[in-house]
Amino acid sequence: MIAPEQLVARVEDPTRAAFVDAWGRVHLVDAQLVIGRDLDSGIAIHTPSVSRVHARLQRDDAVWTLTDVESTNGTFVDDRRVETTVIHAGERVRFGDVSVFFLDHIEEIPRAILVDSETVRPGSAALIMQQLAPAPPTSAWSEFQLHEPTGGGGGIVQIDGKQIQLTLAQLELVVLLTDRMDTETDRVPELRGFVSVPELLGKISLEVPVPRDAHVRQLIRRVRRAFIKADVGDLIESRYGLGYRIRLRKMSSNRS
Repeated sequence: MIAPEQLVARVEDPTRAAFVDAWGRVHLVDAQLVIGRDLDSGIAIHTPSVSRVHARLQRDDAVWTLTDVESTNGTFVDDRRVETTVIHAGERVRFGDVSVFFLDHIEEIPRAILVDSETVRPGSAALIMQQLAPAPPTSAWSEFQLHEPTGGGGGIVQIDGKQIQLTLAQLELVVLLTDRMDTETDRVPELRGFVSVPELLGKISLEVPVPRDAHVRQLIRRVRRAFIKADVGDLIESRYGLGYRIRLRKMSSNRS
């Protein structure tokens, strides 16, 4: 599975149609769009399975057509390899190994989307709805309790009565993100609480000789997996150019 930073949208005159990625992020598309690994692509996907110029998306009146541009690993619609085809709302489109959902109008979202690929994980439909909904007030964010042993070495986060054991770096990440969310009460909801990757690199105890962006992404993935495994949901949101934030408020903290 790719990291969020590996899929970037660059559009000039967006329509109301969109691709929705594995993290529930909505990427509006132009009426004519190139998808590929090239940095100048309208939808740039930085992974070897995607060709430099992989596919083209085009609207003619209200009809959207997807064309594979002789890509190495193919373009697929609901697991059917295509050359040129009309695509419809709710269909899963795959470029190489990377899957997204296509929506022809972001205010008309299918309520049930079947997810069965490795790239788009189960639960994405809920994330899609959450992404398009208005930002919740502070009281709507999940609350958690932090239990940190005095000896250090990590701690336990309790969310909705479920305890999640975290390493020191994972705990530092959660605390840093929640502190930022709690302190930025005056920011607009869309921008509140984000912490950039360079700041995370400088403040988290990553046990590697030379911490890099990839180590932060790996740490984020591990915390996300821990939350999902504990059945509390994927609480960490990423946004290109801003970094990461977490949908948690610290209710209490204690050392034992």
